[in-house]
Amino acid sequence: MPLILYNSAFFQFKIDFNNEKLFMDKEHNQWTLECISTIANFYSNKIHRQKELHELICKLLSKDVKVLSLNDKSSNNRTLELNFHSYSILYLLIKIKNEIRTGKYDPTTQAATSYAKFYTQEKNQKLLKECNLSCFIIGLAGFWICILGAIYIEKPLVEPLTSFEPLIFTNDQIHLNKIA
Repeated sequence: MPLILYNSAFFQFKIDFNNEKLFMDKEHNQWTLECISTIANFYSNKIHRQKELHELICKLLSKDVKVLSLNDKSSNNRTLELNFHSYSILYLLIKIKNEIRTGKYDPTTQAATSYAKFYTQEKNQKLLKECNLSCFIIGLAGFWICILGAIYIEKPLVEPLTSFEPLIFTNDQIHLNKIA
């Protein structure tokens, strides 16, 4: 079952992502160019890359994204959560890797696993029965980015909303608008 049938935000994202005429304001374009410049830098380890990207993401969203540790002591790189009564609901999960072929899994697989692990913790069992827990997932590997959507029905359903897109500077305005 396609993910877009469960939440219209995923459908709207795909429409906007493929809309070559979508308006991007000057500040957003400037942020995109700054992001491309930051990602193009070489980093000795993923901690430095994560720190730089963390600051950029906070600037874009005007919110602090935080590391979320799970019961099994694993963690993802960054999340945005909505507090709802006594529950924390993920609406953005980010996984960052220094390069695309480092480690056993790509960042999208790791982020999808983190999403599933988060909601299968004992404290979230009641929440699983109440809603589908929609979440956007961003996987970054070097200068490649992929956006996914996730929901939890009987089990997690994670689906790419984009392919891996290069976050590189080109003279192609359509490409810049697409990644913005």
